[in-house]
Amino acid sequence: ARPHRDRYLVYLVGNDTAGQLVAQRLAPDGMSVTGVPVDLSTVTMDNWYFGLGSDDTFFMIDREGGGTEGGERLSILDPETKAESMLPFPEANYDRLVVSPDGRRVAVERIADSGPNAGRNVFVFDLDTGTEQRLTYAVPYNQAPVWTRSGRIVFAGGPDGSRPDIYVKNADGTGAETVLVENGHFPSVSADESWLAFRRNAKLYAMDMANGTVVAIDTSAGRHGDAVISPNGRYVAYTTDPQASANTVSGDQRLFVRSFPDPERQYVQVVQGPADDPVWSPDGQYLYYRDQGRVYRVRVQTDGVFRTLANPEHLATYASNTPRISVDPASGKLVVMRPGSGGEGSVAPRVHVILSFSRFIEDLMSDADSGS
Repeated sequence: ARPHRDRYLVYLVGNDTAGQLVAQRLAPDGMSVTGVPVDLSTVTMDNWYFGLGSDDTFFMIDREGGGTEGGERLSILDPETKAESMLPFPEANYDRLVVSPDGRRVAVERIADSGPNAGRNVFVFDLDTGTEQRLTYAVPYNQAPVWTRSGRIVFAGGPDGSRPDIYVKNADGTGAETVLVENGHFPSVSADESWLAFRRNAKLYAMDMANGTVVAIDTSAGRHGDAVISPNGRYVAYTTDPQASANTVSGDQRLFVRSFPDPERQYVQVVQGPADDPVWSPDGQYLYYRDQGRVYRVRVQTDGVFRTLANPEHLATYASNTPRISVDPASGKLVVMRPGSGGEGSVAPRVHVILSFSRFIEDLMSDADSGS
């Protein structure tokens, strides 16, 4: 709440995620309000800022928009030159993504509140033609796609994000969506498709695709996730967060590597700082990861005993705290889900400016008093 010229009080009704900005007259004592509040805008703001100037000006920033469509773009980042170029696909609310083995297509989560594509679905973008195809239809919530060399996409799906199953479907959209694992999330498939790693109840497991045997990767205390098997199949990288009570990454989350499929042979913390979303380079010589909006890579050895060979290298920083990355197996470049024209968040902000704010409020209040 902010007073203006000792005559009005401007304040937000609701909360900082869904509020309405209103004004009300101050009583002569300056310690209470009188009359009824009037709306300063018809906008319901999900992220709001406003200011009052001594020269009787007012400004307000809102992020009104049509649901969750809009907000992120896909780009290609060259880790050697740090050069980045945008891909010709629409700005939308994207999340995790993965590049096909030949580097010609991208499977990505796309979220919409309404319309024929409402829900969280996996889409396949063709980089050669610029076309897109929706892949998932069986359930409304689909997440974390993984592309296999045999031309299939493995993903997590369910009625919501609380307890999904792991499905597989042909990447060209044909055939049914078949359940591989019940109660599994964030899948990862080994290069030879012999193992499927996944999360279940904040713990990590892997299933032998030949016989269905499930082995534990890490079932210790804490929340574990983002398991990705190295290209040579000898190691699995993943994250561990001791703040296991919520599905929110804390500053204590770290990146680890275990030997695979025997996780007890070697266990290494890869970097000292926070880390999320690990991705292997196609040759297994680098691990990419991010610390909020900062993307890094660290050179590693996966032949024989695992070890890091250099300090982490900073590649890029994005306004969003959750850019997603995938590596093009054909070129070794990164495909990044990054903020679009709106910067951070899903909808571009708008700025409202009023030059004679006192007169504007009085007109609103006079209309309210007269019932017009």
